[in-house]
Amino acid sequence: MVPNLLRYNKKQKYILFDFETENVNLAIENKPWQLGYIIGKGDDIISVKNDYIDWSDLNISEDAARITKFDINKYNVLKKPALPILLEFESYIFDPEYIVLGHNVNNFDIYLHQLYRAKLGLKKDYSYLPRLIDTNSLFKAYKLGITKISTNNYYSECIKYSNYIQKGLKSSLETCARELNVECNKEDLHDAEKDTIINFAVWNKLKWLIEI
Repeated sequence: MVPNLLRYNKKQKYILFDFETENVNLAIENKPWQLGYIIGKGDDIISVKNDYIDWSDLNISEDAARITKFDINKYNVLKKPALPILLEFESYIFDPEYIVLGHNVNNFDIYLHQLYRAKLGLKKDYSYLPRLIDTNSLFKAYKLGITKISTNNYYSECIKYSNYIQKGLKSSLETCARELNVECNKEDLHDAEKDTIINFAVWNKLKWLIEI
């Protein structure tokens, strides 16, 4: 037993997040309209947050609306001002006591976070990246036979696998859940709140498959 591994640390705090967005690319005009995140400790979910972000110029593409099952009526009822949502979220991700988790965040969500900040007139801030673990990258590493992530800078290790392509190697959240025996209803996917719950269960499986 290696006592400093995260699998054994029942006091470790986590924030796991996911954005749903106007479109499916990283164009500068893209904005997140839903932010879901989990606050966790050890193996347990402490709280679940599901915020709908109010933008006066919201412009969701047909593809994004279809994939995320966007409901304008639900959005209009639940939307809240963008800045307070961001500040509450950032109170966790910029707190060094928290490890930050997400699925495919290395390729998408961390950049959406910066676009969100820019939309509100704030400068870029990637200072939390050394504490960021991408379950998409970690699952790829596991499938490639990697057994140990031996660094305190999780981002620098995981980024090696973020864009790795190999025939037959799939790592969508649905694939991760299925192969790791995590309960996952396909209809729940691409909803930020539900994705985070599924992904936290995926993380709890992955940390026993790779030493990290």
